[in-house]
Amino acid sequence: MISQLPSAFVTAATSAASREYVGDLLATVCNDRERDVLGMTFGLGGRAPLSKTKIAELLRVSRERVRQIEVRALTKLRQTHRANRNEEYARSR
Repeated sequence: MISQLPSAFVTAATSAASREYVGDLLATVCNDRERDVLGMTFGLGGRAPLSKTKIAELLRVSRERVRQIEVRALTKLRQTHRANRNEEYARSR
């Protein structure tokens, strides 16, 4: 069935689903500061990506603190994603 769809449509649908999944994870797992740092770092929400130095200036923290927040947020996202994936696998068996 999927092979009959135009590849651009499949790519767009997959991309939209991925964005929605990431958005849901960010909203439920990360606090406001972590969402802000990840959004600025990766250019989420249509923004241009910013350097850690620029993010630090905007948030009035050190560049090292921005790095720490980013690492903590990415760790939370990875752990939650793995837990979700394991849960889906367990349900499919």
